[in-house]
Amino acid sequence: MPVKAENQNHLDSWIEQVPLLQKGYHLRLLAKVEKLRRREVIYPHQENILHALEILPFDAVRVVILGQDPYHGPG
Repeated sequence: MPVKAENQNHLDSWIEQVPLLQKGYHLRLLAKVEKLRRREVIYPHQENILHALEILPFDAVRVVILGQDPYHGPG
């Protein structure tokens, strides 16, 4: 399936396909991160959390590689 560069949010397609997202565990985690942001600088910026899931529909993804991004500071 070709992926078009559109301003379309595909997070719903992930929620439909991934049972853990349906349970809402990620919402509790995001709420904790948001609370921590009030006291400290946290990367990535809020608008980039789950960004990959927003820009790509579930059906367009063949492999997901999990890892830790090397955020060490601004820039």
